[in-house]
Amino acid sequence: MAEDDQDENQDPTDEQIRFSLTISLDRDSYFRRACPSCGLEFKTESTPADFAWALELQLRRVSDEMGVDPASVVEEAPKAALRCPYCQHAAESSDMHTAETVAFLRRFAMREYALPKLHKMLADFAESMGRGRSGGGGFISVSISVKHERSPLPPRPIYGPDAPDMVTVHFLCCDKKIKVAEGWTDIGSCTYCGTQVSVV
Repeated sequence: MAEDDQDENQDPTDEQIRFSLTISLDRDSYFRRACPSCGLEFKTESTPADFAWALELQLRRVSDEMGVDPASVVEEAPKAALRCPYCQHAAESSDMHTAETVAFLRRFAMREYALPKLHKMLADFAESMGRGRSGGGGFISVSISVKHERSPLPPRPIYGPDAPDMVTVHFLCCDKKIKVAEGWTDIGSCTYCGTQVSVV
């Protein structure tokens, strides 16, 4: 499991927000990815920074959808580029997540960030309206009452476990490894550094 060990159940008004995010890896600690060009899946060794970048994208998306202030993730390392071992397409590692991973991160961002921010915004609005916004004493009297009841959060999303369904390829150029579909030997360049390679 890849885990970013942080506080759960925090106040969404805090300036710094911490998330506890757990992603299940395969038994060799590899993370499943999908090429956005050819759609084929491969696996890389996991990095917490990559999950932070992908989560930040989903936080921005759900914040826009819900109309709440977007959060940003503090990046500790530069974004890495990966090359697909099948079609050689190059993209940022955060763009090479499977649809399942993106859906998981989206549900996580919605539950842990956007919905609590929305509930706080509505509760603040209801409280401000409850402070006596009424006019009277004249010919017309207006009274406004707002009540906000916080709905329960949806269940926390679960990710994994991942199947051990691929074979390992070790790149000697940068001493890193990936996993590809069994029987695939047409790898033209290193997934990490782009060096021309041949599988032996």
